[in-house]
Amino acid sequence: TNVNRVYGDMNLNYKFNSWLSARYQITADYYNDRRSRIVPPDLDLGTQVRGFITEETINSMELNSNFILTANHKINEDLGINVTVGNTITDIQGENLGARGEGFIAPGFYNILNTSNAFIRKSNSLRRIVGVFADARIDYKDYLYLNFTGRNDWSSTLPADNRSFFYPSASVSYIVSNTLLKDNAFFSFMKLRGSVAQVGKDASPYQIGSYFAPVPGFPFGTIGGFRRDLDIGNFNLLPELTTESEVGIEANFLNNLISLEANYFVRNSKNQIIDVPVSNVTGYSRYTTNAGLIVNKGVEVLLGFSPLKGKFRWDIDINWTRIRNNVVSMPENLKEITFYNQGRSALRIVEGGSMGDMYAYDWRRNEKGEVLIGTNGLPALDQSKYIKLGNALPDWFGGLNNTLSYKGLTLNVLLEVRQGGDMVDLMEMNAIRNGTALLTGDRNVMTVWNGVTADGKVNTTPVIVDENTYRAFGINAHHSFNLQDASWFRIRNINLSYSLPKSLFGKAISSARVGISASNVFLSTPFRGYDPEALAFGSGSNLVGFTGRNTPNTRNINFNLNIGF
Repeated sequence: TNVNRVYGDMNLNYKFNSWLSARYQITADYYNDRRSRIVPPDLDLGTQVRGFITEETINSMELNSNFILTANHKINEDLGINVTVGNTITDIQGENLGARGEGFIAPGFYNILNTSNAFIRKSNSLRRIVGVFADARIDYKDYLYLNFTGRNDWSSTLPADNRSFFYPSASVSYIVSNTLLKDNAFFSFMKLRGSVAQVGKDASPYQIGSYFAPVPGFPFGTIGGFRRDLDIGNFNLLPELTTESEVGIEANFLNNLISLEANYFVRNSKNQIIDVPVSNVTGYSRYTTNAGLIVNKGVEVLLGFSPLKGKFRWDIDINWTRIRNNVVSMPENLKEITFYNQGRSALRIVEGGSMGDMYAYDWRRNEKGEVLIGTNGLPALDQSKYIKLGNALPDWFGGLNNTLSYKGLTLNVLLEVRQGGDMVDLMEMNAIRNGTALLTGDRNVMTVWNGVTADGKVNTTPVIVDENTYRAFGINAHHSFNLQDASWFRIRNINLSYSLPKSLFGKAISSARVGISASNVFLSTPFRGYDPEALAFGSGSNLVGFTGRNTPNTRNINFNLNIGF
């Protein structure tokens, strides 16, 4: 990939008097991204088409216009108010031009002109959002703070009747250490807070109704081809709306030696915009519509303390997060929504379930739940239905950040933990089929599968585990060979830096710091594939639970020099 990026902004500020000011800002961000990908014919992914090559050019431009009017006035000694009103306009334009060539003619010459079949695709998008907003903050005697906001957006990507949506918020915070706990030796600082906020979100471009799209395989010679797209969107699509209620506490203890921040939140997500598979009999394959109601509840805790202070200082920050969700209701006439189905496992939701639920195949079992073994001594896969066997989201995740400093030398180490969550390695099924996965090393041995025969007797028929077991028999379609524990522990970052003494340079330089940093230093996980953090469909996708077919995270080492003037 080769990226060229240009961005900039311009600000105009005007102060009417001591308490009223205005600001206008315009920003522009343009980038051009050229990508290429080569898959030789001897790789598993390219064997069916004798290898392929793709070339892609992406152009994107975003323009933002913001006007803000701010009034900040102290009414009296006890009461102050700050009011902000404004307008924002965002234009986002995108263009994607790609070409794919299949079947290399001359071996080893990886050029798109050296392919027997070439295809071209092109897409454009345009999106505009216009918004107005207001923010009012009131403070009373430096211990009670109230905040109210409201915003209304108009989006070009929603139907005309639904493109206007409003979302407000309200919050209150009370600094206890300025009143009830004033001059308390144990509590250096304490604040209680609560809030209720809504956030609206529009759709991606062109998700309403149906459009025309190029036919795969065309142009064919001099003949072009377009057809009605297989995707169709709800003509009455609504904006997404998330309502979150939160209560929390912030506190410092023992002259700021220990700090604590804790939050509990309930987040209701309504009308989430999703793609739903539909029967091909309708003439379409996917339908874009609004989901029902999904409720998330979570706890976030941040604890900090300094075991050592002075010339040698040691600061520790610990964070821990746990989130649970529930699908309260589904869209009308929908019993389930499958976000992705790779043939052996699926990511889907049902009413009463959770986002991230993973479904897969199990062995055929009798009424007692015992695995049925056939006359050939092998269990048989029950492909009549998927069953829920896990969830892609973690039970909890946390981190430990250590900072040690002595004079001008500073060492920072960030450790992270993810506990729980199930993932599917999309590349491993090919490795199992081809016999290159480590777990297929146990072959050409005699074994007896645990289970019972049709008459309920314990199985005693020995079988040989060989290529047939892993390939033709399809053992890799069972959930035990698909769903894996994606827990991990990692050393995310290590940074070592040193502030050079000012005596080494003149007055022209105010500071200088040299350092070395490393990221993705260490990973420990029971997951058999690459880093389970690298999602197959990208970090911004809602298709969680699948990895593989992508580039693993890389370990980076950087040397840096910062100079201040």
